[in-house]
Amino acid sequence: MFMSWFYQRMNSRKKNRRNRTFTEAKFSTGCHIYHYYIHGVNGNCKADISPTSDDFRRIDIVVRMNLREVEDDMQTLFINAAKDTFEFRATTPDRGIVEGLLRYHPFLYDKETYPEDPFVYQDCFKYQKSQARGRRDIFQCFWNGRLIPYTAISGFDWCQKKGFKLPEECYSRFSGVLFTDSKFHVSATKLKFMELEKQLKQPGTHFTRICPIQKCPRRGDIQKEFTNWLQNCHKTLDKQVEFIDYKGTVKRPEGQPKKKQQPWAVFSSIKQHGRRYNAGDIVMFQKTPSILCGTVVKFFLHGNHKGDTFATGGDVEIKCEPEGLYEEIIKVLPIAKIDKTATDEKNFRTLGKYTLTLSTVLNDNITTVYGGRELPKYKHEFTIQEGDAESFSVGELSSSLRVGEPFDIPLQMKDCYNHPTKPPPNIKPALQSTWVINHYDLKVTLPGLKDDTQTTKISLHPGNPHSLLVKSKTNPVEVENGNPVSFEIEVHDEAGNITRFPGLEVHCQVWTYADNHEGYRNSSALDLSELVTKPVKEKIVNGEPQILEARFEIPSQKQVAPVTRQLMVMPSKQISRMELFSQGEEELVLKNNEKIKWQAGGVLEKLFYKLYDEAGREVPITAEIASNIKVTWGTDVDQRNLVNGRLPDLQIPTHVDEEHLYQVSYQEKKVSFCFKIVPCPDEPAGLKVTLPQSIVKLGETLSGDISNSCIVAIGVRFPSGSPGSRVICFSYKDYTENVVLEVAAGVPSQLKLVSEPNQVRYKGKKIANSFLFLCDDWGNPSPDENINVEIKPSPVTLTVSLKRWYYALEFKGSLKGKSIPGPSVNLTLLPDPNKPVRLSVDYEKNGKFCAGGKFPGSYFIKITFVFYYREEEIPTRVGEYTVEFSLQTNKKEDHLWSQISVNVVANEPVKLEPDCQQQTPVVFYCTEMANRILVENMTLKITDQFGNLAGQNLNGTVSISIKCPEEERSRILPLFDGKTKTISVKLIEGSALINSLAIMENSPGENGSRYILHFKPEVTNAPTSLNLFELPFHFYNDTENQQKKVELMKKKDELTESVKECDKLFDKIRNEKDLLKSKTSVCDICSLLFLCVGYMLSSVALCLEQKTSELETIEKTPRRIFSIHRNFSGPDILEMVGELAFVADDDIARVISWQLQGDMDCIITTTTEAAQKHYEDTQGNQQVMALDSMFVYQEDRPLPHISNRQELFKPSGNPTFARKHLIYPSLLFSLPVFKNLLGDTILMDDLISATNYRKANRIQCPTILTRTGERVSAKGKFGGSQNRAPPIDRLKNVFGAPLPDNYEELKEQIDVLHRYCAAVEEIEKAEKDHNDHSTKWFSEILQKEKEKDAMTKELEKINKQLGMFSICFIFLIFELI
Repeated sequence: MFMSWFYQRMNSRKKNRRNRTFTEAKFSTGCHIYHYYIHGVNGNCKADISPTSDDFRRIDIVVRMNLREVEDDMQTLFINAAKDTFEFRATTPDRGIVEGLLRYHPFLYDKETYPEDPFVYQDCFKYQKSQARGRRDIFQCFWNGRLIPYTAISGFDWCQKKGFKLPEECYSRFSGVLFTDSKFHVSATKLKFMELEKQLKQPGTHFTRICPIQKCPRRGDIQKEFTNWLQNCHKTLDKQVEFIDYKGTVKRPEGQPKKKQQPWAVFSSIKQHGRRYNAGDIVMFQKTPSILCGTVVKFFLHGNHKGDTFATGGDVEIKCEPEGLYEEIIKVLPIAKIDKTATDEKNFRTLGKYTLTLSTVLNDNITTVYGGRELPKYKHEFTIQEGDAESFSVGELSSSLRVGEPFDIPLQMKDCYNHPTKPPPNIKPALQSTWVINHYDLKVTLPGLKDDTQTTKISLHPGNPHSLLVKSKTNPVEVENGNPVSFEIEVHDEAGNITRFPGLEVHCQVWTYADNHEGYRNSSALDLSELVTKPVKEKIVNGEPQILEARFEIPSQKQVAPVTRQLMVMPSKQISRMELFSQGEEELVLKNNEKIKWQAGGVLEKLFYKLYDEAGREVPITAEIASNIKVTWGTDVDQRNLVNGRLPDLQIPTHVDEEHLYQVSYQEKKVSFCFKIVPCPDEPAGLKVTLPQSIVKLGETLSGDISNSCIVAIGVRFPSGSPGSRVICFSYKDYTENVVLEVAAGVPSQLKLVSEPNQVRYKGKKIANSFLFLCDDWGNPSPDENINVEIKPSPVTLTVSLKRWYYALEFKGSLKGKSIPGPSVNLTLLPDPNKPVRLSVDYEKNGKFCAGGKFPGSYFIKITFVFYYREEEIPTRVGEYTVEFSLQTNKKEDHLWSQISVNVVANEPVKLEPDCQQQTPVVFYCTEMANRILVENMTLKITDQFGNLAGQNLNGTVSISIKCPEEERSRILPLFDGKTKTISVKLIEGSALINSLAIMENSPGENGSRYILHFKPEVTNAPTSLNLFELPFHFYNDTENQQKKVELMKKKDELTESVKECDKLFDKIRNEKDLLKSKTSVCDICSLLFLCVGYMLSSVALCLEQKTSELETIEKTPRRIFSIHRNFSGPDILEMVGELAFVADDDIARVISWQLQGDMDCIITTTTEAAQKHYEDTQGNQQVMALDSMFVYQEDRPLPHISNRQELFKPSGNPTFARKHLIYPSLLFSLPVFKNLLGDTILMDDLISATNYRKANRIQCPTILTRTGERVSAKGKFGGSQNRAPPIDRLKNVFGAPLPDNYEELKEQIDVLHRYCAAVEEIEKAEKDHNDHSTKWFSEILQKEKEKDAMTKELEKINKQLGMFSICFIFLIFELI
């Protein structure tokens, strides 16, 4: 509704819009309408200027639009321009309540502050310029916080001007808003109220002012309250008059009340409404008994003022004019009575045409008619023109004056009253400039004028580039080869000033016949710039200097002549060449990259090197230079020899099969010298055999080659035998050589069992020691001790009696990652009759859990049973899952549980599909893009069969083409936009985004035809073939029936979905039927359960009665209980300490209860906050303890006589930890409590055993309690009544006794029997429901099949209609032809 009103408003004012766009106006107007929805009750107030109400109680404001950034809507302008507010409430006779607010916008300094609409020209409302609000209505009206734009109220009687002394303009300086609730009706469009103004202005409506602090109504007359508020606003907020030229402070006793006689500040001038009044000016007054004119003497303002100020009010002292007409010449009148529309009547200084009227008036009044006749009068017309030029002023000069550029000086001639006038004839201006610090004073003189000289300041900038100066100390400039050259550059204007210019660049080009070097430097920001070239690299010939030329120019300033300088490139003093030579028996001078033949195994000694610079001068070798000399042979180089030019001796290799490269380099191969050594053979002197290794294993071939001078023996191997030494003899001509080779046992290949264990064992009993040997293929023991032997049992076989398991223990070795087979021993394992102690889960930890697949086999052990979980389905959605296994044989024992975490990952990628379901597109033979679009903003992703993303590592393209359905004949295919048959889209990490896909304008195709969009993924290294995605669409070229076809297609889609829903219902009915059938198998399962425990189905009721009787007998049997009754409760309060555990043995219950007697009634809470609260609720009389404040060891410590799982001695008295005798109903909360209270307190049989235990330990021992009631403290103290427990009947609080062991078992059996009875009833009910539902299902399926047949027929009808449209279109084309 808001938008319709906004468009009407904008269209009606279309001609008045200025400088604002349509979008800006739209959002600003929207913010105005929903202002209090967006910014809350107080609106968008930037500064809190009044204690406005935060609770308009009957207004429900909800922020639902994000338009807070708009700052120029009208409500924001009104709120932030207001300096004071007036709140009121109106109550109508029918108890409707309207809350209102007036905001005062004062006159400040030289203008009104009443906001103007920034989107509408003000003359749209025909404003009165002297008033702020003009003719606009006062109140805008809001309904439930929303602006109703077409309803505005001009005001009420009590807020209109009615003869009060306030200036009239004060009544146009306030704006207002009215807030209503749903009691006042608005139109359906919410653009106007129905009868709001009529309801508010009826006689019975009562207005009251609201106190801004207490938010309660004030007693009193609303008109009086409003007038007082308006007077105060005018007095304190309006700043209409500027008082200028303070003269002093005086006292005014005449005609003033005593309180206002002083102080009065005196001023010589004032300024109001853009007009200035000075002492000596003649002014006219209005609202006086007669027309009064006078000359201003001075102005008065009450208060302490010491300078110029703004205020409202004040008086003016005048001398009445003409003086002869008045007896009292001096008068004091309010400044407000000055007629601001009157002109200066005596001193005519304003140019223009005037009419002076002299009228005859009677002495007693101002009437110009006497006796019905008009008294004589005279009119004189005259014109005021500008006078001769007496002075001038200099206009504003350009801020960018440059040397050498002409500029204009604007001069304005003025007469004696500063009126613009013509210059005098033949005037010749004279100019004179003077430099003053950082600017010029330009003195302009016009001879002949009264005020003939004016001085103005000008800033002169350097002019345009005129010349280029390149400074250098020498010419030519010398530079060492390899170094850059620097020049000092200055750009001058025509006066020689260094100039700056935007984008000014000086280029330097250095060249020779062979190479060019360029360096660039921007010198526009510096007075003196240094230009540095790139390093000069010239080829030095025979050590002679090279001459180059450097050319400097400014490319952007062609008028500046280029400058050239010569460069003399001197040979570098850096090391540039190295020479090597040998001073052995024969002096040898080496050449770089030379190939030298030398005797194999010999030494190239006395090698020296020398270094030279580019001029051929030898460079003395220093320690620093020597430290940078590197050679490629020898690691231990003597630096002292390098300083003397000596290189280390070079050992020639003994092999002659290849050449070797050697290098001497300086500074990381900056200067280097290379040579190659080719070893030459010497004469033979003997036979030498070299074995690659001294030990070889049986069956292995000797690694490497046996070398005998130039003869090589390979493939040496000992195929069998026993370990030991072997001698190998080599002979060649007259030379013979023997070598000894140690033969060790072969590669370990088997395990041999020396002694077998007993074949029948009990669980928990050790198997007698057995001896295994690691042997090779020939049975030789292997010395290798790093073998790991694994004893692996074969899968267990469960017998009929469920009493024993048969295993085959397989011994399997592993050596360096190689598996070694071993023997197998049959073993029969008898079950442990005790309860289970652990729960283990075996599964493939490194297995891959693919979505929708099957979990690998896993199991957990319960007593003598092995439960297998095989072929369990994996969830079809990817993610982290936790599988928990738990076991509890009875409720007195702890849960055995185990958790495994599995990460379900996507299955194999199989298809390409969109991320959301796509509707069947319909396109047309046309030019409009909207009717040619096939797909928009569709994302295709590679997924597995369950829709999980599975192509994150697949990249490639998606090829899009248009095909005919397989069952139809080939026909003309539409083309894509751009006249292409196929389009490729990038496939990145298994995802492809298609922003828009359309057919071309006026695309070919058969009318009414159905086509298929093929989206085929083309990727490399795909693990499986990927199914393409097909999207059918329809093509039409009948523009007349396009809309009908689209509607039929939509209806066709809806019917297709309805048919699918029917199919889903059929599936649901079939599932319900199968579920009821499955319930019939419950009876068979329950029968099998009771057969297993030895009961017949016919004796279930008798058995249930017997078990229930046994349970009731146990519950009625007296037993020891904790006697304190709880009288507390709460979510974080658990129980008392005495309730958290049971103790079966009476003696143990007695001594532990006595040990914890002071803690038995302590209340345990889960949090410290709950403990503190309960402590305060009981006034500190109740003991409390919080679980989150306890420190408990996570692992159980061993008894003091046990160290490293070994007993230090054999103690007597059966020592155990006392807390082990407690039976916990809730292990989660009880265990940490008693670990904290009892700690490591020990329980033993008697006092003698306890004291001997401490003596034998001789280490730190905790407190010991005995079953006889004695206590030995941790310090060793015992004896006396304080260390002896009283009889159990004298203890105040005692731990309760647990129920018998068979109690929980009985409850479980009773529960099973009850469930069996319920199962029998359930199966009977299931059979009955199955019979009852059969009829219902038959009727429902019959009804749905009829509906489905009807929808199918309608679909066929729609398909025929679509086909008819195509036929009609073809016929129409034929008729047109």
